[in-house]
Amino acid sequence: MHLAKLDERFQAGACHYNLAANDHRSGFLEYGFVHLQQVTVEPFPAFTYSFGDITLVKTIFMVHGKNTTVIYYQVQNGAEPALLTLVPLVNCRGHHFITTRGEINFTQQANDNGVSIKGREEMPPLLLYSNSGIYIPGDSWYDGMAYAAERERGENPYEDHYIPGRFEISFAPGESKTFTVVASTEEVANLTGEELLAAERRRLQELTQRAGFEDPLARRLVRAADAFIVERRSTGKKTVIAGYPWFADWGRDAMIALPGLTLVTKRFEDAREILLTFAEHRRKGLLPNAFFDGARDPVYNAVDASLWFVHAVYKYLTYTNDLEFVREQLYPVVRDIIHWYMEGTDFNVGMDQDGLISAGSPDIQLTWMDAKVDQWVVTPRHGKAVEINALWYNAVCILNMLSAMVEGNPAYPELPGRIKDRFV
Repeated sequence: MHLAKLDERFQAGACHYNLAANDHRSGFLEYGFVHLQQVTVEPFPAFTYSFGDITLVKTIFMVHGKNTTVIYYQVQNGAEPALLTLVPLVNCRGHHFITTRGEINFTQQANDNGVSIKGREEMPPLLLYSNSGIYIPGDSWYDGMAYAAERERGENPYEDHYIPGRFEISFAPGESKTFTVVASTEEVANLTGEELLAAERRRLQELTQRAGFEDPLARRLVRAADAFIVERRSTGKKTVIAGYPWFADWGRDAMIALPGLTLVTKRFEDAREILLTFAEHRRKGLLPNAFFDGARDPVYNAVDASLWFVHAVYKYLTYTNDLEFVREQLYPVVRDIIHWYMEGTDFNVGMDQDGLISAGSPDIQLTWMDAKVDQWVVTPRHGKAVEINALWYNAVCILNMLSAMVEGNPAYPELPGRIKDRFV
C-alpha cells in the first residue's frame, strides 16, 4: 500500500471547506462527509460534493494492466476566487501490516508534474502526478488514523501516514475545471483524465458486448468479474484472484470460478491462460492450493483443486468446442492427474481398493474446510470426504469421455460404476 488517500480542502474567499473524513484515535476530527451529496459505483466510484456555491466530483479508477490509479476531478467554482489543496497520505507497506511514525524513512524528489516518494528500499517509489496546479514539498505525518474493522478484530487499529507535501490548484470566479492526479509505481505518459477514463469505459464496454447479455444485472456481473482476472508476473499468464483485499490466487477457487468468469463471458483466451498457469505448476498430480505473497513456491495441500481442474477442462470444451487445444494441452494433464490419484501422491491422497479417494491425516487440512491454527486442524476431514469422491467420480467420467474422443476408447470404462456403487 503506497497511497492511503487524498484529503481535499477548499478555500473560497473567506470560507474554508474541509472535505476530508478521517476516523482518529480521538474520534472523528473531520466531517467532510456532510458535504457529500451522492456516491455512485457503476462502473467506477464517483463522489459528488456540494458546498457553498461550488460542486466537486471525484472519480477514481485504475489503468488496466498497470499499478496506476487515477483520481479525476471535475470542479465548478462559485463566485469567489478559490484554492483547492490536495494532501496525500502516503505509506509503503504490505496489506497485512500497519506503520508508525518514523518507522519508514521517506525521501522525495519533486519533478515537473509532481513528486517521486521513496519508502522502503526494496519497494519501487510512489509517483504522484498532477496535470494542474503546483506541488509544494513538506515533511509531516498524520498520526493515529483509526480503522474500525481492525478494532473489531482485536488488532492494533491505529496507523500513522506520511504527508510529503500538498498539491494546490487555483480557480478563478465561476471557473469550471477538470484535472487529474495519478498515483503509480511506473512512469505515466498520459495525464489526461478524460482520455484515460474514456479508454477504460471502452474496455469495459467491449467486455460486455463480447459477453452478449442484454440484461442490466448480467452486464454488471460481466464488469464485476473483470476485477478478478489478473496477470501473474511469475508466469506471464492470467490467473484468478480468490478475493480482495488479501487473497492471492488459489487453485480451488480459480477452477470453481473459471466457467463464470471466463466462459460465460466469452473470455476464452483468458480461460486458456488460467488453465495453463495451473497445469504448468502441478506436482505429482496436484494443482497448487495457493500462490502466497512473498513465497517462492506454491503450496499443494488441496485434494480437490486438481479435480476441479478436470471439471473446468470439461466446461471449457463444452463452451468452445476447442478439441484441438484440449487434446494438445489439457488432455495429457487430465490423464496425469487421474494417474497420480489412482497410484497415490502426496498428503496420503490416493485411490483405495474400493475405488474411492482417501486423503489426509489428522494434522493435515486438504479440503475447502481448511482452517488451521498452528498445529490445530479446526475441522478434520481426513479419509473419504463425500464431496471429494463426488468430484473424483466426475473426473473419471470426464477422462473417459475425453479419451474416447482423443484415442477412440475410454481409459477406465469400469471405474465409474465401481466408484458409484461404493459411494452409495
